[in-house]
Amino acid sequence: MLPSPSTTPTADSLPKALATDPVTTPASSTVAVSDERLRSLRIFNLVMGLLHLCSGVAMVVLSNDFRLDVSSFALNGPPGTPLDQGTVNRLFGVPLGWATASFLLLSALFHFIIAGPGFGRYGASCATVETGSGGWSTRSRRR
Repeated sequence: MLPSPSTTPTADSLPKALATDPVTTPASSTVAVSDERLRSLRIFNLVMGLLHLCSGVAMVVLSNDFRLDVSSFALNGPPGTPLDQGTVNRLFGVPLGWATASFLLLSALFHFIIAGPGFGRYGASCATVETGSGGWSTRSRRR
C-alpha cells in the first residue's frame, strides 16, 4: 500500500522493488584473481605489444611517400566575392603510412606501459573482480 501524498515515504512504506536501491546495494560477490592469472595477463600484454610494434614497423617500412594534403581556402576580397576568385593554400602533407602506423605504435606503447612500469597499479586494480547479479564482471573502483 502506497502512502498518502501528505506523508513522507519511508523504506517501510514503499513497495519492496522501490525500497531497494540497486546502485547502493548490488547483489554481488568478490572473486579473487590469482597471481598466475595476473602473470599470464602480463605476458599477454607483452606479446600483444610486440605484435603491434612489429605490425606498425612493417607498415612504415612497406609504405610509400604518399601524402594527404591539408589545405585552407581563402577568399580574396570583400564578402560576396565569387568563390572562383578564392585561393587554396597547401598547409602541410600528412604521410599516410606514418599516420596509419601511429595507431599500432601507440597501441604497442600502451601495452608495454601496462606490462612494464604500470603493471603494479594495473594488477592491483585487477586483483579483485566483483560479479554483479547478472553474472557480469565489473572492476571495483578503489582510489
